Amino acid sequence: MAEVTRVLIVDDLMITADLLGELLTEHGFQVRVAYRPDAAEMLARQFQPQGLVLDYQMPGTTGVEVLNTIKRELQEPIVVVFYTIYANTPEPQKKMLDCGVRQNAIISKVDVHEDAPRIVEAINGEVD
Repeated sequence: MAEVTRVLIVDDLMITADLLGELLTEHGFQVRVAYRPDAAEMLARQFQPQGLVLDYQMPGTTGVEVLNTIKRELQEPIVVVFYTIYANTPEPQKKMLDCGVRQNAIISKVDVHEDAPRIVEAINGEVD
């Protein structure tokens, strides 16, 4: 896969999504943010992201369901990172792993500033 430059963030918590978007932009990524799953689908179609950062639990859906929908809109493979408070909860974690996400790309939401480097590493595939 080519270097990831375009990243779509999908999180219903606007402050988290916006701050993470700013931090990823500072790391050189082109970023778009969606706060709703339907907006994420439209942005994915237009923006064709190479990386996707998803919350797991959103109103009426999960990040796994959003991921499955977005994958149908993309022309290329995508790097997926889940950034969620459910990172260490067994059932959601299993669902995230079952959709092909690497264990090290499931990152627990604690502090966006502290977590951003780990998210960048996961997008770039730099962690084991």
